[in-house]
Amino acid sequence: MKKIILLLFILSSYGYSAGENACGSLEKCDDFSSDVHDLYSLQRGLGLYMNYCSSCHSLKLLRWNRLQKDLVIPENIITEDLIRTADTKIADHTKDPVLYLKNPEGVSRKERRAMLDYLAEMNEIQENTFGDPEVINRISQYEMAFRMQTSVTDVMNLDDEPDHVFQMYGADALTPGTFAANCLLARRLIEKDVRFVQLYHMGWDQHDNLPTQIAKQAKDVDQASAALIMDLKQRGLLEDTLVIWGGEFGRTNYSQGILTETSYGRDHHPRSFTIFMAGGGIKPGFTYGETDEFGYNVVKDPVHVHDLQATILNQFGIDHTQMTYKYQGRRFRLTDVSGNVIHSLLT
Repeated sequence: MKKIILLLFILSSYGYSAGENACGSLEKCDDFSSDVHDLYSLQRGLGLYMNYCSSCHSLKLLRWNRLQKDLVIPENIITEDLIRTADTKIADHTKDPVLYLKNPEGVSRKERRAMLDYLAEMNEIQENTFGDPEVINRISQYEMAFRMQTSVTDVMNLDDEPDHVFQMYGADALTPGTFAANCLLARRLIEKDVRFVQLYHMGWDQHDNLPTQIAKQAKDVDQASAALIMDLKQRGLLEDTLVIWGGEFGRTNYSQGILTETSYGRDHHPRSFTIFMAGGGIKPGFTYGETDEFGYNVVKDPVHVHDLQATILNQFGIDHTQMTYKYQGRRFRLTDVSGNVIHSLLT
């Protein structure tokens, strides 16, 4: 079973969960809340479509996990239509890795099991009466939460990791909630057969004070990103795991704002920007695509977001032209009406 680790370096948490302009035009947070019925959302959910067409049984962990640096409030994303098929959770770094997952004080696991069995019986009567698929979805979510009460604790507990692993990921890996610690958790989730793992690192909007801020940001992610790939490789996991490293868009090659020797900024630049991929059948050690001498426009081998999406899906044995979801009378594709697999990227 192939998996994806998506490492995203984004401007801020306002309105984005994976960068509308990022590699693959992935998901906006709005798509999972008030804008569920927005048709746009049905073309912007790589994780959703991956889970929609995957068969996962007897899961003890969610198929889709999101780890965000310094997250305080985790968010559960369970909505309707296509999104009904995706179960996802943002893991927290506080005492409880998933809030409200533990049984209330005085409620034993046996009592919780009995309550869920009785609740399932009532829900099944409701589903048989009205035929509402949301009822079945609700039952499955309750059952998933019950299994996660033990599995999440195991996967989030790093006590069994040897010292040399923490040294590889860097000193920050010992601090819960850091990007390095989340990279280590991503590897553990992949080992548990989680299909789709997203890592977030925010604060890359350097319109000013770039020299100081970019150095800190790069220090946060550099060693841990490399360690994650090396760790997957040494454990034989990289062959079946596609690591995608990128952001929302590029930055201008010229400065913005007041220019001094110690401070300047760079504006947003969506015309050309770089991501890298590793593992998952992607050809290693080469560069695809070129810009002009100013780094402003793509002049050779452009990659449209739908091309990238089609290529990623191809690596998971999915024909992007055949994978559709019917909604309001139309069959939607992740790649809409375009997209071509870029075979030059593949081994």
